[in-house]
Amino acid sequence: MKNVIGFLLSLLLLVSCGEMDEKEYYLEGAWALTHVAYPTELTIDYPYRGMTYLNIYDGDSVLYVCQLFYTGSGIVVAPLQTIQVSLIRLAPNEQLYMEDGDPHPLVIKSDSVITIQRSGVISTWVRASDMTEGRINEIREIIKNDQKNDANEAVRHYVLSTTERKLLSANHRLLYALITALVCMLVAVQIAITKHQRVKRADRRLREIEEERELRPQPVRMALKAVEQEFLESGYYRSIHRFIAEGKRMKAEDWEELERQLNVVYPSFTNHLFSLYPMSELEYQVSLLIKLRISPSDMANVLARDISTISSTRSRLYQKVFHRKGSSREWDDFVLSIGS
Repeated sequence: MKNVIGFLLSLLLLVSCGEMDEKEYYLEGAWALTHVAYPTELTIDYPYRGMTYLNIYDGDSVLYVCQLFYTGSGIVVAPLQTIQVSLIRLAPNEQLYMEDGDPHPLVIKSDSVITIQRSGVISTWVRASDMTEGRINEIREIIKNDQKNDANEAVRHYVLSTTERKLLSANHRLLYALITALVCMLVAVQIAITKHQRVKRADRRLREIEEERELRPQPVRMALKAVEQEFLESGYYRSIHRFIAEGKRMKAEDWEELERQLNVVYPSFTNHLFSLYPMSELEYQVSLLIKLRISPSDMANVLARDISTISSTRSRLYQKVFHRKGSSREWDDFVLSIGS
């Protein structure tokens, strides 16, 4: 009797040791759907039309389910659900696969291939060996953080931030750079066209001003000269010269009166100036003072500028209007010739 009991204990010990030595199977990691067989003998291979399903098992207890869409520019994740799972061993290569308490037969084909049967439909899954640990963690976090959609809300999609997203981002940056370069080029062309048109208009106006002066009949020239001489001897001319020589600052109404007086003596004088170039306030005031025959030093005083600024303003105006370098004196001569 003792021998029989010892034999049974030894047998139980051997069986227990065998079960302990037998390698336990885990579904840990990412598994991709590759094949689905239906009872009607219909079969579908995945990826199907660029889409497949991905299961991520977390310690054989939690399952994260999503769809993967393969596009030309990367991989897009569509989170589906999170399921509680467990495995119950039935045989060396057979497990009872529980999803939220619902059992399904699971057959272990190899370390990297399994099949799961649901209502007669057999799906084949393989370990996603192309998925790095970083990518698996990223997809898991996407599914975990995705809020439950309402019944009427479409499933949200996420572009992976690994290689595909980086390539997509690089493509977007390149596209934005090309668009920016194109816009800059168009702006530069537009500026060049506008400048060219302005130059043509200025050249045309210069020719018109010159022709107008050359084609004046002698009586008209003499009349204009007489009006000019009368202005140079007028009380207004002497008072404005004295006012400026005393270093007094001109107010807005003083500039307006000066402009009015000059346009009476030299018809369309200010229109001629602005038709040649869109002058700044300083450039315009300097030109008015030139026509009034004010010295550069007095210009500097009344405009509260250095005399060097007055000189450079005049030479720059000549270059802007005639498109070639010239001296400040050359601009003075041109302004004095307008309307004379």
